[in-house]
Amino acid sequence: MAVALYQLVDRDLLPPTERQRALAGRISDALDIDIPMEAHAFRGSMGDFIRHYLPAFDACRGNMARHDGQR
Repeated sequence: MAVALYQLVDRDLLPPTERQRALAGRISDALDIDIPMEAHAFRGSMGDFIRHYLPAFDACRGNMARHDGQR
């Protein structure tokens, strides 16, 4: 019964996964931005936040790696 109910719920409305929370936290710290309250509540909103900021986060990490390699 619980499995059937889970399949009926829109997954975007479920809470974010721990992996999403962890990645969003790293993005937030690296880019010095806040995670929207809606993203803390909904998996779909957290995914939107991650997709929006992931390119900038990757670029930031790349810049840091190049900087560290020049020492």
